[in-house]
Amino acid sequence: MATVFVIGMIFTIAVFVKDSRRTFLNEKGQILRNEQGGGEYDVKLRGEMSGSREEYDLHIEERIPSDQELEVMADEANRLLDPVMRNGNPFYPSVSEDMKFPVNMEGYPFTLRWSSSDEEKISHTGKVIRDPEDRQEYEVIIETVFVFGEFRKSYQRKLFSVSRDYGEEELRLIKLDKGIDSALSESRNSNVITLPETVDGQKVVYSEIKKNNGVLMILITFTLTAAVGMAVSFDERQSRKKRNDSLDALYPGFVEKVKLYMISGMTAKNTLFAIRDDVAGSGKKYELLYKELERTCNKYTNGVSEEKILSDLGNSCTETYRRFCFLLTVNLKQGNDKLMQLLDREVEKAFAMRRERAKCKGEEATVKLLFPMLIMLLIVLVIIMIPAYMKFN
Repeated sequence: MATVFVIGMIFTIAVFVKDSRRTFLNEKGQILRNEQGGGEYDVKLRGEMSGSREEYDLHIEERIPSDQELEVMADEANRLLDPVMRNGNPFYPSVSEDMKFPVNMEGYPFTLRWSSSDEEKISHTGKVIRDPEDRQEYEVIIETVFVFGEFRKSYQRKLFSVSRDYGEEELRLIKLDKGIDSALSESRNSNVITLPETVDGQKVVYSEIKKNNGVLMILITFTLTAAVGMAVSFDERQSRKKRNDSLDALYPGFVEKVKLYMISGMTAKNTLFAIRDDVAGSGKKYELLYKELERTCNKYTNGVSEEKILSDLGNSCTETYRRFCFLLTVNLKQGNDKLMQLLDREVEKAFAMRRERAKCKGEEATVKLLFPMLIMLLIVLVIIMIPAYMKFN
């Protein structure tokens, strides 16, 4: 705990120092925009004039370059593009391996759009498509468009798609791929697929790659873990609900006792001590309320302020107790007459809530009884139908 606190304080101090030093408004009353890539930011300003004051929340966007600047930047970025596109092709612009067509370039605000004059040879994604047995060279025009807002500027490059030198092993694998594809397509009407047995005189040995269920077991383990966690969370919510219902059921009696004791002239402190003594040893029904009152009385003994004690009592119980303790704290400061009126209204409201709660529980019990009644109906139907069916047969 101490380590966590120390680390948290260090980060807090670092953030505080950083925010204190950072300023967006210079001495001339100017706010500086970041260049492209520098990021947007929010700043809060206060303007004062002739005794009046106003605050403004401003969102400062990055500076938008002029068209002339964009022209220069596009030319510069285009010159740097060839080494990126090459992507390992040693005889660029003659290409035999896939190229890299980026959609943006670091340090430049443009989005790059690509198109190809022959998608079957070089696609707009940079993929080079060649048949190993085709040794012809093909000319392809690649167009690059630099886009920023309404700005557009395009450049064209002449590339040559050439067949690279394949090793014997690579050629055999390519032929095997084609042979398998051909076997699959030619056997669509058959229930047997005959795979190629040889390629260029080399025998092909096939083996099945078994599916590993380890990943599935990992997923099942994580799923079960999540399910158990949700079940535990559900049990905690149910326990909390049961506790809150028990406290709410005791609320009308609690408020009535508070009213009786305070009408007799007792202070809030003595009232809570007296109610604690009343419920002590009254059975499991009052156990939760007794524990809360016991903690409250101990705080009185330890010298905690009455306002804090009543607030803690309300927060540790349910919403009804929280509201009552808040009203009690406020009205204790305003005099006895208003306090008595508050207690009268609260007692009436509490018993009305008890009647409403009893009504809801009765409706819930009726709904819960429907399922057993349906089961009994099915049992009766079975008892009637089986003898009738046997007699009919």
